Amino acid sequence: MRPEHADELDGVEFDVLRAALDDLDTADVDLADPPAAIWAGIDASAASEAARRAPGRMAVPSTVVEYTIDDNDAVVGVGGQWAEFAADNGAAELVAPPVDRTLWSYFDQPEVRELWQMVVSHVRAHAAPARLPFRCDAPQARRWFEMTVAPAAAGQIHFRSELVFEEERSPIALLDATVERAADADPVTVCTWCGRGDNGGDWVEIDELLRSQRLLECTALPAITWSICAPCRDDMTAELLVAGGIADASA
Repeated sequence: MRPEHADELDGVEFDVLRAALDDLDTADVDLADPPAAIWAGIDASAASEAARRAPGRMAVPSTVVEYTIDDNDAVVGVGGQWAEFAADNGAAELVAPPVDRTLWSYFDQPEVRELWQMVVSHVRAHAAPARLPFRCDAPQARRWFEMTVAPAAAGQIHFRSELVFEEERSPIALLDATVERAADADPVTVCTWCGRGDNGGDWVEIDELLRSQRLLECTALPAITWSICAPCRDDMTAELLVAGGIADASA
């Protein structure tokens, strides 16, 4: 059988080559192991193709969200797809953030605010960028981002978040900012870092939280409180306290 792309070869040349190969005997050639790099390339290609064809895997467009704070920690500039990202995630008021607000005024929970302040202080003190992976899910997809926090001129700090992986799922109304909320219901606490929800002390995926707390049966969903789970807090605190700190973006 002619290979799939045989039409790219001259027919006569192909037949001559096939005849020559058919006449070969193992005694006529010296067998040698191919370079290891070839196998590494094959493995990488196979893994990439398997991931591309995996159920639920979505092609990830180039999504980059950027913003900058000055030496007083006020947001002084945005870039990349900030405006589109804010609008798509139900935060139209942040499409053009006011210049008189500090970054920390956007955090409701003190422990999350304090952790980010530690990150910024670390980057300023070491004058080196840091890289932090985090989750930022949409109602219809799980999304993994990587943020680079880098020092800039005059004490500024630049934040750049890039979408690195996205996985499709059935839409989850709890994460939809436009859905009506029950004012008298206890809020659901979700970790800003790993995207898991607090289920009585156990941090689980949002899908599991909905089933466990039977939230799909509610006529109005509870509000969300964005916090940080104990495992993520401990991991981040430990990395900030050790020599060298969080992952060096230059590594």
